Amino acid sequence: MKILIVASTAVLFALTPAAWAQDVSPADFAGKASVGNAFEVQEAKLAVKQSKDGKVKSFARMMVKDHTAAEKKLEAAAKASGAPVGTALDADHQAKLDALNGKTGADFDKAYMADQIQAHTEAADLLAGYSQSGGAPKLKAWAKATLPTVKMHLQHAQSIAPAASM
Repeated sequence: MKILIVASTAVLFALTPAAWAQDVSPADFAGKASVGNAFEVQEAKLAVKQSKDGKVKSFARMMVKDHTAAEKKLEAAAKASGAPVGTALDADHQAKLDALNGKTGADFDKAYMADQIQAHTEAADLLAGYSQSGGAPKLKAWAKATLPTVKMHLQHAQSIAPAASM
C-alpha cells in the first residue's frame, strides 16, 4: 500500500506544469500559446456580436484587447527565441468555435463562458509550467509576465459563468 501511495505521488509530481515544461520546445510552447490567443480572440469577437448579456460582451471586449496585445508580445519573444508562431486554430479549437457559432441567446453565453474557463485554465497551466522551466529566456519571461493577466481572466470568467447559465 505504501509503495502504491509513493508511486502515485511520484506520478502526480511528474505531471506538474513545471515537470512537463522541460520537455516543451520553444516552438511548441509558442505555437500552443499563439493558438490559445487566437482562439480566445476569435471566440470573443463572436461573443461581441452575438451575446445579449452586457457582462459577457464586456468580458469579450477585454479578451480581444488583452489577447491581441499578448499575441504581439508573444510574437516578439518568439522571434527573439527563434520559435515560429502560427495563429491558425488546431482542429479541437476550430470545432469549439464552430459549435459556439451555432448557438444563440443564453445557450451561447453559457457555452462561451465554459469555453473561456477551460481555455484560461489550460493557458494558466501552460504559462505556469513554461515560466518555471521553459528553455527560451524571452518566452519564459513572456510567460511569467502574462500569467497574472490570464489568472485574472480566469477568475473573471468564473464570476460571470453562473449568471450566464441562468
